Amino acid sequence: MMKFLSITCILFFTVSCQQTQEKSKSFEGANQEKLAPFSNYNDPPQEAVGLTVEIKTTVDLAKEIPNPDGRILRMRHFKLAPGGKVPLHSHVDRPAVYYIISGVYTEYRSDLVEPRVLYPGDFSPEWGGYSHWVENRSKTDTLKFTSADVFNEYNGEKLTYEEIRKLYGLDPTK
Repeated sequence: MMKFLSITCILFFTVSCQQTQEKSKSFEGANQEKLAPFSNYNDPPQEAVGLTVEIKTTVDLAKEIPNPDGRILRMRHFKLAPGGKVPLHSHVDRPAVYYIISGVYTEYRSDLVEPRVLYPGDFSPEWGGYSHWVENRSKTDTLKFTSADVFNEYNGEKLTYEEIRKLYGLDPTK
C-alpha cells in the first residue's frame, strides 16, 4: 500500500510540476512586455516598497493544541504595487504558506542561484533555513497573494532573525 501511495505522490508531483512549467511559459510569454528585468540578486531591499498587508484573521493556538509557546495561526492578504518589494527576511520560527492570487511573484532566495517565479494558482511553502525577498516585476499589475503563517506573537525576548537562527542551530548568515 505504501508503495502505491509513493508512486501516486510522485506521479502527482511530476504532473503538477509539468503543468506549472507550461503555465509559467505561457503566462510569462504573454506578459513579457509588462515585466521588468530581474533585480540584482545580491542587493535585497531592507525596507518594503509599495507593500500593503492586511491581517484577515488569527487563531490563538493555545486554545487548540497543547504547548503552542505563544504562537498564533495568522491569515494575511498582501498587495504589492508594480515595482514593489518585500524586504529581506527569514521564516525561521514562523513557517508559512503563500497562495498567489494574481500577478507574477518573483522570489530571491539565499539557497537558490536563480530567482524563483510563481504565477496565479501556485503555492509557496516558506520555512527556516534560508532568507528571501520578493519583488513584483510587473510594470502595470498589482501582485496579490495570501499567506497563512504560525506567528510567535508572544516572543517577549524580541529575538532577531540571526538570534533565532543561532538558537535553532542554523547558519546565521543566510
